[in-house]
Amino acid sequence: MLLPVIGFLFVMITFFDLLHSFGKKNFYHFLLGLVFGVFYLFFIAINKRVHYVGPRNKHATNVPMLREWAEAIILAIVLVTAYIKPFWFETYNIPSQSMEGTLLIGDYILVSKVNYGPRMPITPLAIPFVQNAMGQNNSSLDNIQLPYFRLPGTEKVDRGDVVVFNYPADDTRPIDRRINYIKRCIALPGDTLLIENKAVQINRKLQVPPSLAQYNYMAEMECNVQPEHFQGKGFGEATPITSLNFYQFSIPTSLVDSLLRVKNVDTVRLVCYAPDRRIQEIFPQSAAYPWNLDFFGPLYVPKKGQTVILNQDNIKLYERIIRVYEQNDLRVNGPYIKLNGQNVNSYTFKQDYYFMMGDNRDNSSDSRFWGFVPEDHIVGKAWFIWMSVDENRSIRYNRLLRSIE
Repeated sequence: MLLPVIGFLFVMITFFDLLHSFGKKNFYHFLLGLVFGVFYLFFIAINKRVHYVGPRNKHATNVPMLREWAEAIILAIVLVTAYIKPFWFETYNIPSQSMEGTLLIGDYILVSKVNYGPRMPITPLAIPFVQNAMGQNNSSLDNIQLPYFRLPGTEKVDRGDVVVFNYPADDTRPIDRRINYIKRCIALPGDTLLIENKAVQINRKLQVPPSLAQYNYMAEMECNVQPEHFQGKGFGEATPITSLNFYQFSIPTSLVDSLLRVKNVDTVRLVCYAPDRRIQEIFPQSAAYPWNLDFFGPLYVPKKGQTVILNQDNIKLYERIIRVYEQNDLRVNGPYIKLNGQNVNSYTFKQDYYFMMGDNRDNSSDSRFWGFVPEDHIVGKAWFIWMSVDENRSIRYNRLLRSIE
């Protein structure tokens, strides 16, 4: 029962056996139970014309074992693809180091669809249990797409939430068939974000980083040492820089003092870009915005219904939103901005947007590189770690059933 999906399937099988014991054996009874769940059980409980007929006798008919297994597999596929995955939750494997040390490579997490509201499938015809990844063949019929719609959830996305979403920069596939990313929400719709010397400010208020957030630190040694010198000390991979006299570590700030106490370590310094050092790959990839990982913004995060003035200075910040995410014909010719054939100097956003960053702040491909995450790309909220294995495929028992904060 503790296993995601598997435990839920056993509940549903028991549920349908219970319906059988009250004479509800037809296919339409199965559909009513599948759609309405416990509400259908409540209807049966108060219906005086329904009587208990006894437990289901699976050996009373000569049903071949192969058919029973086929029916069970079909039921499992239908439940997972049409009920559990779209409306309740799904599992996700952490493939990269961008969320260390909150999440490690090899963590298997449960992602809740209920919190932010289930997003209805945009590509309804797709191969079950398959999610497209970059470079893979399509697993869905992309020419059949439904408009974006989300059912009400129990909460809104909040600052600090660990969120799973579809990779926004992939324009080759429908939204719900793009590869899944997982990051922490840093800024909400309507916020103004500023990063100075790695410190995040929202609306001019300094934000406390996650307790396990990691940064790159440079350790200068008193003499040359081999990488094995740091093995088993809890600092992760020791990467030599230029020589065996300098090593780079990606660690939480709380481990800096411990690193200083390691034999032959002379000094430890935080690795940080200069304020005027422009990184070409950083959003919005424009010389007008000389930003980098550590000095970024100020940047306004668009909110649904809000209007911004458009000009030559800020069009680079929002042109992808206007052209791609909100599907407008946008043309920029010098000082003139033409939207759907009309000259404009302002734009009103049609949906909310979010700014996401990894907890491994210096080793994460996130909104600092590709910009905003639209609301229709949000998949769900990371809930807890249900399984974790290391690089040797050994189970990390200390991480099982750990909540994600």
